[in-house]
Amino acid sequence: MAPRPLPGTPTAVKMVLAALVTVACVAIVYVVIWFYMAASYRDAIGGWAEARRGEGLEVRYARLEMSGFPFMLRVTLEKPGLGAPKAGAPWHWDGARAIGEARPWNPRRVRVMLAGAHRIAWTRHGAPVRYRGSAEELTAEIVTDAGGRRQVWLDISGLVLKGESGELEIAVAEAHAEAWRTTSTSADHLTATAQVSLEASRLWLPRGLALPFGNRVGTIALKASLMGAIAPGRLPDSLAAWRDSGGTLEVHQLAVTYGPLSGRLTGTLALDAALQPIGALTAKLGGFFEAVDGLRKAGLVGARQALMAKVVLGVLAKRPPGGGAATLNAPLTIQDRRLYVGPVDLAEVPAIRWRDGGG
Repeated sequence: MAPRPLPGTPTAVKMVLAALVTVACVAIVYVVIWFYMAASYRDAIGGWAEARRGEGLEVRYARLEMSGFPFMLRVTLEKPGLGAPKAGAPWHWDGARAIGEARPWNPRRVRVMLAGAHRIAWTRHGAPVRYRGSAEELTAEIVTDAGGRRQVWLDISGLVLKGESGELEIAVAEAHAEAWRTTSTSADHLTATAQVSLEASRLWLPRGLALPFGNRVGTIALKASLMGAIAPGRLPDSLAAWRDSGGTLEVHQLAVTYGPLSGRLTGTLALDAALQPIGALTAKLGGFFEAVDGLRKAGLVGARQALMAKVVLGVLAKRPPGGGAATLNAPLTIQDRRLYVGPVDLAEVPAIRWRDGGG
């Protein structure tokens, strides 16, 4: 039997050298791939910005930097901005910094971080409205699979934006949202093409919305699915085609605590011939009587309607066996831009004016 070569013999040295050469080749290939992907990301961002500018949008940033080698692809945009100065209602956003991250071996999963200072302006009733503030956390994670399905996760905390007067206007203590959508344009009305879920707490909304119980919302929880595909094109035309094919929005849960009202809704929404919302939902409401009084004081419900609502719906309301506030279980209907709670015609639903670029 031939003796085994001892360590340090030419055969062992060759094996070690071969391993080192292999590792070196793999490392060189990885470095080349990393820098190629970094250059591709840079070019993709520049191409996207130019395409948006060609559509009339304003895209800007002071500096673009690639970093994160070797285990991360990180894009940092200093002083990013986005706006539509030529739109019918011009708007723009400016941030302090935008950071995007992806793993080289998983480039379809991108994390975008926008914490820090923000300035937002838009046009309302022909006049500019401006806010400035900051967010402790504003992070989105986006995943696109090979089939075109896109998933998004969004986390917000400590967001505070103030109007020009310096008063607190918009704030979000905590919010988490998840959504996905497909690119299918042939799905029928029995197939979900998008879904969204949202949980948010301690919200302050703009006073300009003139909400009936003030601008503070305690909590919101939403889960809904879009059934059927909305094809690209002019939004009114696309929505009409979606409606005609039986498209609906399935509300699996909408739970809100706002002012005296706490409610939980489930049901189905759709669009009528005028592209206005119609729907049939089931509602469980607490604080309903106080809410009706608030609507009457805000001038959104007439005195006669408020009295009828409290009398008729009071029959349906139930109090817990041990006492406490009454809760109302009743059907909620939206039709012909009217809101009905049970048999009571409660209020008018504001009209939605769809534009080509959104609602």
